[in-house]
Amino acid sequence: MKHQSNKPKQRQGAAAHPDKPIRYTTLVKQCGKPVLKETLTEQDYITACKENRVVSIHHCDESNRSYAGVGHHLVNVLERIVFPSPLPVAYNTPVHGIDHFFCE
Repeated sequence: MKHQSNKPKQRQGAAAHPDKPIRYTTLVKQCGKPVLKETLTEQDYITACKENRVVSIHHCDESNRSYAGVGHHLVNVLERIVFPSPLPVAYNTPVHGIDHFFCE
């Protein structure tokens, strides 16, 4: 008889994320108002990436929706926003409820 684990199965493929999604409004309350990447110098942006202060907003090819994830991503990125203080979540954590009116 095989031993079966009680652990939940890990999601497979590109949709697998190590952490639960976090709300955008929660990030704004905890880390301050973000700014768009275009308003920063290249050196300031590199520093923000190293300090885990960047959220990348992506475009899905299958639909007209967008989704966001923590960190600097390279594929299908619409824009990047930078927070004034480090984010309390891990790289690649999904961010739900993006509201562009929160950007300065």
